[in-house]
Amino acid sequence: MMDEMDDVNWQEEIRELTLQLIKEKSKKKLLKDAETLRTKMKDVKSAPLIKEDRNTR
Repeated sequence: MMDEMDDVNWQEEIRELTLQLIKEKSKKKLLKDAETLRTKMKDVKSAPLIKEDRNTR
């Protein structure tokens, strides 16, 4: 079937698809890592931060 499609540069097509897959998997891993870090962070209440900011002015 590939032989019938002479106008397609299969090496380039495979390279592009591979790079696209690598980018997608990398993004998913980074998002997963970011979510893990975010859940490990303690919650910060905004009221004390606002009060502190007002007091410094």
